[in-house]
Amino acid sequence: MIEKKAQGCKVLIFGHEYSLVTTESEDHIVQSARHVDAIMQEIASHAVVTDERKIAVLAALRIASKVLKLEEDIANNVAKQDLISAKIDHELRLAFAKSGQKETLYIKSLD
Repeated sequence: MIEKKAQGCKVLIFGHEYSLVTTESEDHIVQSARHVDAIMQEIASHAVVTDERKIAVLAALRIASKVLKLEEDIANNVAKQDLISAKIDHELRLAFAKSGQKETLYIKSLD
């Protein structure tokens, strides 16, 4: 595994500049900062809350909620894929048993 080199990056979030050191690409960090800034701006424009710290916490909660939902969706999709794979395997075994052929399958790698 290749280690990524840490690099400096400056971003602007809610009117404040932050200097970061990260192994992520600068583009990724800038996009992430824009996303956080947009959520904070939206919260600030619709809420009676004016304290920046509270706005940041509300933005963090919104982002965390979205991440948890996506993780749940991924887990559900993995479970569905496992079920489909098991059904396919079962049907293949039945088909091979009916045909009298060996069950050996050669699967080409996608790599």
